[in-house]
Amino acid sequence: MINMESTKVYNGYVSYYNTNKHFGFIECEDGNSYYFFLDAKDLKRKNRELYKMGLSILKKKIYTGDEVNFKLKNSNDKIEAYDMEFVGNYRRQLLIDEAVEKQTLLGYLKQIEGNFFVKHISTYVFVPLKISVYEIDIDSVYTQRLNQLVKFKLEQKKHIDKLSAILVDRKFSDSWEKVKEAFDTQENIMGYIKRRTNGGMIVDVFGIEAFLPGSQIDVKPVRDYDDFIGKTMEFKIVQFYEKSGNIVVSHKEIIAPQLEEQREQIVSQLEKGQVLEGIVKNITNYGVFMDLGGIDGLIHISDLSWERVTLPKEIVTLEQRLKVVVLDFDVEKKRISLGLKQLYTPIKLITG
Repeated sequence: MINMESTKVYNGYVSYYNTNKHFGFIECEDGNSYYFFLDAKDLKRKNRELYKMGLSILKKKIYTGDEVNFKLKNSNDKIEAYDMEFVGNYRRQLLIDEAVEKQTLLGYLKQIEGNFFVKHISTYVFVPLKISVYEIDIDSVYTQRLNQLVKFKLEQKKHIDKLSAILVDRKFSDSWEKVKEAFDTQENIMGYIKRRTNGGMIVDVFGIEAFLPGSQIDVKPVRDYDDFIGKTMEFKIVQFYEKSGNIVVSHKEIIAPQLEEQREQIVSQLEKGQVLEGIVKNITNYGVFMDLGGIDGLIHISDLSWERVTLPKEIVTLEQRLKVVVLDFDVEKKRISLGLKQLYTPIKLITG
């Protein structure tokens, strides 16, 4: 165990630093990694002491890639780095020089404190991953590639400390190629709905997570997304972001044309007095909307029962399957008037 009063000076580099919370990790050449907390007041004090001694002022900010000298102490049964002194930033400069020479670099995708980084394989510098504003469901897209080797380009802004990584490799071996081919040919693919997410669902296609917007699940509004979790359905890839690797799929794109064919077939065979079967789609105060298999029809409140009806919901329930009578229809406007009470003979009260 390291002695609390140990004065031995170690050398390493900052592999990660949180500029908001002032903590990070130092990695040594022997492979050990040490946590540190940067005390801003202590840093200012050391700056003043160095200035009085005529030495160079200690760097006021710490960045990943900086080489530092430090000491170790016991803190809460853990070994912690402290008394840090900036030495140089040669590792970061090596990274920049290599980026200029090779353009595309290799590194491991990491996640620290909820943020994504690329750990360069030769200089071992953690570079913040730049997330595009077009990214969808970032956690599912990048989490699946954690600790994997990725290709990236380095983006530098003005100063040496303003570095970020941009992924240029979004391939997932054979599975990724299958997704790309399905998008290019617009063929339908099978997918498994894994879970809910903001604005929709996450679908597994060929082992890759894709985003299914809520508006693309069905042609009709979805009341409960959880009903779809665990289902295997057919999808079409409607958007494909090659740079970021995001995929957007739709089930609605597949069933909409099929429903249009059914709708045209139903309309072409409509006759007054015809009995059809449908499902209660929506209930309003003035009537009930029925799904007749691709086309909607309305049962007015006055055609629900021979008796006076105050509220339609007292007669029918959502998703209820009913037989109804076609009372009238307008092909051009696609309006169909339906009746429920017309299936039954009104009961006359006998008064004696």
